[in-house]
Amino acid sequence: MKQLVIRILCAVAALLAAVGATAGKAEPKHLTADSVFIKLPVDVIQVLNVSSRMDMLDYYSNDSIYRAPNLTGGEACLRRVTPSYLEAELTSVSTIQIRILPGKSGDIAAVSYTVDSTGSQADSRLYFYDADMKPLQASRLFSEPETRQFFHIERGSATSMRELLDMVPFPTVQYSLSVDDTALTARLTVGPNIDKDDYNIMKLFLVPELRYVWDGKKYKLEKKK
Repeated sequence: MKQLVIRILCAVAALLAAVGATAGKAEPKHLTADSVFIKLPVDVIQVLNVSSRMDMLDYYSNDSIYRAPNLTGGEACLRRVTPSYLEAELTSVSTIQIRILPGKSGDIAAVSYTVDSTGSQADSRLYFYDADMKPLQASRLFSEPETRQFFHIERGSATSMRELLDMVPFPTVQYSLSVDDTALTARLTVGPNIDKDDYNIMKLFLVPELRYVWDGKKYKLEKKK
């Protein structure tokens, strides 16, 4: 009888401990793309104030596209908004993409800010924020590709990697976030400053894009099949 009582007490203690652990465990925090758009700091979206961002979202939710005046004298508009993705044209030469990524302790917001003044040399910068909109160190979540990764040279080719790299003294890369999934793609962009003959050689070896997959902690380069 005494052993039975002890077993019951141990079982009750274990149950209470489990309940306490569950109660003390915080639920993962979640983000939405529109809330991130509103809360992004001014140093990321310098040309668009918070009031204008909110107006743009209000119109979009009512199936209307509002072209908000930006601080450069131009206009900004939303291109696509879902709970986990947002894309907006900030100026005639700049865009922003927001993608919500699932994380172990809460959502993470990935932001790609792209400038393309020539129409052929888009240059992007990536930002990451936690569920409280605190900035995260980008290098811990994504390793920027080296220029050589955008070229594939078959064995025996007369063109060397060194020659290709010399053709791109100032490489620019466009980072694109996906509306359909959490993937990220990187594309080497070349502008009008590239010699035409060099470009004709370069495009023979140029990899169209590099694709990265999100594993819940960071982006990893997808291996070629």
